[in-house]
Amino acid sequence: MIVILHTSDLHSNLLGMQSMKDFLLKIKSRFEVFCFDSGDFFEGNDYYLTHGHLEEDYLVELYDAFVPGNHGFKHYFSPKVKKKAVCHNVSIFNHSKTFSSKRVSLKVTGELSFNAFNTIPIRFTKDLKFHDAISTRPKADSGEILIILSHSGLDYDIKNISIPEGSIVLSGHCHSSAKIIKMSSTFSLPPADGAGFNMLILSDEGELLRATTTYFSKKQLIKSFNNLSQNNLLSFQNDQILIDFGKPVNINAKMISRCLIGYLMDLHVGFNVILNYTAFRSYGNCVTLTSSILAKIEPFDNTLVSFDLKSNFEEFIDDEMSSIFEFIEDLDFSKNKFITTSYLFENFLHPLSSSSPVILTSVKEALITSLQISQHTNLFEVSKDKDNIPVAIE
Repeated sequence: MIVILHTSDLHSNLLGMQSMKDFLLKIKSRFEVFCFDSGDFFEGNDYYLTHGHLEEDYLVELYDAFVPGNHGFKHYFSPKVKKKAVCHNVSIFNHSKTFSSKRVSLKVTGELSFNAFNTIPIRFTKDLKFHDAISTRPKADSGEILIILSHSGLDYDIKNISIPEGSIVLSGHCHSSAKIIKMSSTFSLPPADGAGFNMLILSDEGELLRATTTYFSKKQLIKSFNNLSQNNLLSFQNDQILIDFGKPVNINAKMISRCLIGYLMDLHVGFNVILNYTAFRSYGNCVTLTSSILAKIEPFDNTLVSFDLKSNFEEFIDDEMSSIFEFIEDLDFSKNKFITTSYLFENFLHPLSSSSPVILTSVKEALITSLQISQHTNLFEVSKDKDNIPVAIE
């Protein structure tokens, strides 16, 4: 039998990765096991403070192949990581990799949607070529099964009529509930944020026999934490309390954006503030804001910058831009001074600037201050959902 383990959107939640490693070592002695990841292995937890080196080690040690995600894209340029990265529609990466089994071979390729590629900081992509996935996707030869590691979103993959029949599509990017769907092709979306993995069991001939989703238990994660600590694999930092709200509050992405925009407009009178919809991630209900929660809701280490406008911003806004920027309807187009993130400036707004941007402060620092000021407002209404679970925005 052939066993495929599939993860995606780990976002540096390494406790789950240590648990999967323990499981992988157990079953490798009994089965032919292949391990694949569908992107966004980096950014999202305080472990990213290791600068991604430990994540790179896990990728190289445990995985046979993976597709780059839009998060932590620079890490896939590392020579040891790039060697196993597959992405047929972005230049510089391996087109595909073939793994031989007893009676069939697995031809493994990867692909990004333009939506995912377009959210990568432009300094990492300006010299790369993005291709339409249909024109560059490899075909399975006789005796091969095509496995596509897709960082495009499950719905996008299912609706993609160009997916060859009989393929196995290992999806990521969307953070939806874990699913395994058998149609003309098989589609797998594993739990996000290191919560677990999907396992697909194939016959020696490549027929899908069984597919399951495994979630790690609290006991497993505690064991993983102890193993990592004892082996000094991580320099765990004390999880500092940054704000004590004194009562449960609901930390959601929309509220975070509102707080920060209001704070910046009060601090910098006469400026418009532009953020993007996915600048922050929702967390859920909490009583204190800790350094680890802050790393989860703002994992990008972005910087706030200001710039002067040299052209009409209102004319610049089209349907695509409206889908990226937050609260466009609140902008005062008579103002020509703007505050935004370094990411938005580099990727979208720099053609409109009359000069180089002025660096203000980190988004994290400004966010802490804005939450402290706004904590007693109705923006902090607690969710009434008893099963409130932290939600990640793609």
